[in-house]
Amino acid sequence: MSFLRTFLQPDYEELPERTLVGNAANILQIGEFQLLQLAYFEWLEQEMTGNA
Repeated sequence: MSFLRTFLQPDYEELPERTLVGNAANILQIGEFQLLQLAYFEWLEQEMTGNA
């Protein structure tokens, strides 16, 4: 059902947090992942690494 609703309403988002991240990234004119990297650095005072 979620796929169909998203297909019919492309602006629909089940998780409002995703919309907030996207809007913030657009305002800053950066990508969403870059915004999350900056937030990670601000919160933890270290760079994100690809290691799990």
